[in-house]
Amino acid sequence: MSRMERADLSMTASDNSRDGSRSSSPEPQPPATPSFSEMRRSLSSKSLRDLELRRLPKRVWRKPTEERRLPRDLEQLAIWSARGALRAFISGYGCRAGVNLVLILFRVLRNAKVKSADLQRALAGEDNFRFGGMLGSFVLLWRFTHNALRIWNVGPRGAGKQEYWHAAVAGAVAGLSVFAERPARRITYGQQLFVRGLQGWYNMLHARGLVHVPNGDVLLFGAACGQIMLAWLNRPDSLPGGYRRWITNASRVPPPVLPIDLALMSRKAVPYDEVVRLSNWRRITPANKAYLERWLADSKLSSFINPPHAPCQSVHPWLDSCRAVATERWWDVFRWIVPVYTGLNIIPPLVFRHKLFLKQPMQVLSKAAFGTVRSSAFLATFVVIFQSGICAQRNLYASYGHSMPSWLTRMVLHKYVYWMLGFSTCLSLFVEDKKRRGELALYVLPKGLESIWSIARQRGLAPAVPHGDVLLASGGLAMVMSAYHHDKARLSGLVRALLWQLTGHS
Repeated sequence: MSRMERADLSMTASDNSRDGSRSSSPEPQPPATPSFSEMRRSLSSKSLRDLELRRLPKRVWRKPTEERRLPRDLEQLAIWSARGALRAFISGYGCRAGVNLVLILFRVLRNAKVKSADLQRALAGEDNFRFGGMLGSFVLLWRFTHNALRIWNVGPRGAGKQEYWHAAVAGAVAGLSVFAERPARRITYGQQLFVRGLQGWYNMLHARGLVHVPNGDVLLFGAACGQIMLAWLNRPDSLPGGYRRWITNASRVPPPVLPIDLALMSRKAVPYDEVVRLSNWRRITPANKAYLERWLADSKLSSFINPPHAPCQSVHPWLDSCRAVATERWWDVFRWIVPVYTGLNIIPPLVFRHKLFLKQPMQVLSKAAFGTVRSSAFLATFVVIFQSGICAQRNLYASYGHSMPSWLTRMVLHKYVYWMLGFSTCLSLFVEDKKRRGELALYVLPKGLESIWSIARQRGLAPAVPHGDVLLASGGLAMVMSAYHHDKARLSGLVRALLWQLTGHS
């Protein structure tokens, strides 16, 4: 054998030996959270020189399914929790400010006046800091509590191991983060978190074959909207003031109609000053104006009997025909809500998925535009369904009320007709994306439950609970975080995506 052949064999054996040692060696572990001393050492000139000479791996980022090493002591835990809280604060602040800027942009496009104070409030308002602070404190409390329970575990598994109940306890502690928000908004967050927890429980029962309701999200949406619309017309005090005003704006009904309708249905004194406001409404036809003025004149007669509800001439004073209301109302509501849905569909992808946006901007924007049109069409259809039902009831009574049997008249005028009309609005949900139907049902469910609870409180059937909003948030987060930590698939995709962006594998 020649010297060259012996050298080739020697090199081959050496390569095989090196390959074998590499294949048998364990995979490198992801780095743990550094302590303060380790961070100081990493900034030394020697460590920087070593980093320059060392070959860096081609892939730096970990996969979502990859397990990462968690903090081992109090120092690492504090750094890791604070770092996550700062990132969550910036994300929440950016989302809130971005939505505000989109709404201001649409005001500018509509030639509305925008003051410098409005722009300053949109970029650096108190609400931005409160929302960011709530998300940041949530991540801080969750990460610190969940991993502190693991590090100093007193359960049967011992220190350094997790118990099944750790996630629930840490979630309950993280619910205290709602204190960062305004008191008026805490109940909203508490309600949403609680129904998300109930959603996880329902999905677990459904996965085990214990319960199944076809189109359950649509039926739940209809039941909640039935209570909401009934309360809006008959018990407006049982709904939050801001939400009640939002429904009025979305309905495009003149605000003076509501107290008039409530007084007529309750057979109380009619606020004729509101009727005067309607007769002088900025948009009113001559026929409707004449009807309202005749009503005011006849009301002074002792023999005059008021109608049992506000007539259609007051519900849509700018239109004489109820048939024209559907088309006009649909387009009006669609244009009104487009800016809101534009912000909700564009800003979150820009903040939470900015890498995908930079890589595929047209795909992200087109998807957001389609979602905006679809969601706006859903709300416009919702309003038209309810408004058409109201006009149908009023026209039925106006045409046949005096000739119908008394029992049928009572049925037509019964207040639960509005519950049925509210329930029928669930048909509008079929316009929306199927994935969003459950989200919308879970959005309106707390409002309906709050109305029922408020009425029960007024009747003395339910107790007052101090800081009930915070307790509700803590209970809801206990269920949500337990499901997220042990069985993510039982939560909705929106909740999973949001929690992943905020907490990761923690």
